[in-house]
Amino acid sequence: MCVPAQVEFLHLIRYVVRNASKEFGFSEEDAAKIEMAADEACTNVMLHGYEDESGDQSVYVKMQFGADRMILKIIDKAKAFSPIERDTFTLAEHLKRGQRGGLGIYIMRSFMDEVNHEYGTDGNELELIKFLPTSESQTADAHP
Repeated sequence: MCVPAQVEFLHLIRYVVRNASKEFGFSEEDAAKIEMAADEACTNVMLHGYEDESGDQSVYVKMQFGADRMILKIIDKAKAFSPIERDTFTLAEHLKRGQRGGLGIYIMRSFMDEVNHEYGTDGNELELIKFLPTSESQTADAHP
């Protein structure tokens, strides 16, 4: 999927990612987490990545489905920015500092199983990976 890098198009990304997640087999809760992580990644590109940029100002969202995982690739041609190189913090630390906003990377890291980033000739490629729960973990969750 390719959308212009404008927040008015975020609802399309959320809709497609959430429904694809549920169709793939994720629970409603996990689908919502995947949706939120994708939304945060795309919002960051749209609000911060394309500042003073010209050319292709689009956000590409690719979904790949493996036997045990869903891989979202958020691709843009904005300035280089790697969320995995940012400092990690706890939510308590963030709240103690009294900051508003700035939780996008925290949400991506918390809601997804893996977050990877590359910057190459084609721009930024952020990879968000979520594994399907195994039958053992589903059974453990159902019977605490």
